[in-house]
Amino acid sequence: SQAGGWHPHLNLLVFLGGQLEGTPANGQLIYTDEDGNGYFEPGEGRSCTFEPPAEDLEAFEEWMHGYWAGARRSIDPTYETSTECDRRDCKCGGKGHGVQLHVITSPDDKALIDYLTKAGGETAKSVQADVDAAKGAAAETAHSTAKAAKGTKSMTPFQILDRLWAIEHDGLAEADAPGYGTTEQCRGWWLEYETATRGRRAFEMTRGLARHTDLAGELEAYRYQEMHRRLLGGVVLTSEAHGQVAEAGTDFAVAELVAAGREADVAGLVADAGGREDHARAVDEAGAAEFMESLAEVMKAKAKARAAERLEFDRLAEAGHGLVPCEPCGGTGHREEYAGIHGGRCFPCGGTGRVIGDADDDQE
Repeated sequence: SQAGGWHPHLNLLVFLGGQLEGTPANGQLIYTDEDGNGYFEPGEGRSCTFEPPAEDLEAFEEWMHGYWAGARRSIDPTYETSTECDRRDCKCGGKGHGVQLHVITSPDDKALIDYLTKAGGETAKSVQADVDAAKGAAAETAHSTAKAAKGTKSMTPFQILDRLWAIEHDGLAEADAPGYGTTEQCRGWWLEYETATRGRRAFEMTRGLARHTDLAGELEAYRYQEMHRRLLGGVVLTSEAHGQVAEAGTDFAVAELVAAGREADVAGLVADAGGREDHARAVDEAGAAEFMESLAEVMKAKAKARAAERLEFDRLAEAGHGLVPCEPCGGTGHREEYAGIHGGRCFPCGGTGRVIGDADDDQE
């Protein structure tokens, strides 16, 4: 939001009321009949689910609050998660912030799970009321990219991109474009988001739930496709050329040309941005594979360099050197004059406010 910044949170869909022998990941469902007899096979008059009592759900919510508070405390002992709230009409219902639990019951669990886990899927009539009661659980979880912020004082990450597109591509003035923030701020915010989420899955399912809902095979197929997806072509830019088109604001145009199959025209955009045409190279599938292999080697080299830096840091620490306040930011880790770039994080110290130096320098 404009006032509070990022609002990172987890959306957990917890399915309760299943009868199991063993753990959810490795156990077996138990089907009971009207007389309470248990079976490992479904049959007429048998059910493998039950409706948890209200007192058990309350106990579960209390446990969740305590578990979350303990996790936060282990990260920052000075932080206390609230357990009560006196705000009028607050959606926490007076239970405090940090954990918000909505209980949803469904007559058709399988259809509800299918809807929540398959973005863009058609809603079964049997779960429409459940989806309404979930208050956007599907959008928050599997459909997060389609979520939109409410009001004019907050934006989702993709609304940040919408604002940049409106200003830099459509030519709207900042005051007329949706959202808020200068283009520099929006680019900095997007960089923070991309850095934090790159390589992570937007959706994950436990092994037990996938197994008992017959979705395990579909998940494995999806993961295999993601891991082994091939690049069929594209354009390779040097770091200098990439910086030039980004500064000129034509990086969106580069993406549009590649999507349209006009890779050869990208060199002209690089030249228009003040770069050299030979710094943009169109590649076919073989060239893309070669580039990915070389990129992997570069990443390995960087990882090796970081490990060497860590060893050097340990050696300096043993020799009597330590961490001292960073001069450019005064030890705060933040530089207000660069607030629009990566949130104003100080790059010399990486936002930590400390750099390697002599202990005597710190005292002076």
